[in-house]
Amino acid sequence: MFKPLFVLYFFIVFCSFQAFSQDNNKFIVNIQNNLKFIPKPQEATKYRILKEYGALWLNQNPKIKLPSKVYFSSEAETQSFHHELNLANFGQNCILQHEAVQALKKAQIKAKQKGLNISPRGKSDGCIRSFNLTQKLWLSRVEPNLKYYVQNGKLSPAEANLIKQAKSWSQVDLVLKLEQQKRLLFDKYRQTSILNSVAAPGTSQHLSGLAFDLAEFENPQARQIMNEFGWFQTVQNDLPHFTYLGYSFTEKNLIDLGLKKKVQAGFTFWIPNL
Repeated sequence: MFKPLFVLYFFIVFCSFQAFSQDNNKFIVNIQNNLKFIPKPQEATKYRILKEYGALWLNQNPKIKLPSKVYFSSEAETQSFHHELNLANFGQNCILQHEAVQALKKAQIKAKQKGLNISPRGKSDGCIRSFNLTQKLWLSRVEPNLKYYVQNGKLSPAEANLIKQAKSWSQVDLVLKLEQQKRLLFDKYRQTSILNSVAAPGTSQHLSGLAFDLAEFENPQARQIMNEFGWFQTVQNDLPHFTYLGYSFTEKNLIDLGLKKKVQAGFTFWIPNL
């Protein structure tokens, strides 16, 4: 008498799994022409970076150039990529890809019509960044936390030195494994993952010239105007950060592309559905 119920249960579970897989695949399908080296789930650290910052590769504008992999390994590699870009200025000390600047200028015009402004946050790091700057920001979290965990007996000096001396990507892997396996968190206040506080070296969307930190991020009207001109918040917990996706999308468009909507304290983030 239980067999029909078991078959029904199995069918429901199977259909749910299929639907979930299809939703996940939407994102991979829509980035496969833009991202040459797509990490597999078993490549844990690289796949984590794709989940955190992967919305960037949904940009379909043919005039935009995108990185071919999820991270740059050095300043030289980053600069080589930057030399291939068509860059433009959005005010002083704000350099982005030309198409992204044009969209920002249109957003700024509309904002001014409403008595608002669209401007970069920070003196020099709110737009395109160097590899060296991303590494400096990363170490500003890693080094104080290593010291804290050694002083409090959570890590031995030898373990901390191993992480300090590791090369860039190996260090990222070691830190993320510590967070996952020992729950030793590396954000500024040791409350959450370091990736909720700062990007790993060579992985920041700012390296692409398609990310912009908005000074007026707290104003919902300013955020809405940014959305109208193709700029969306795609890095969860990074409130000022907007990514240029190249279009003005509806929510349905973004979901169809493989993003999922996360709303936190009134802020709407669009992140890969992985």
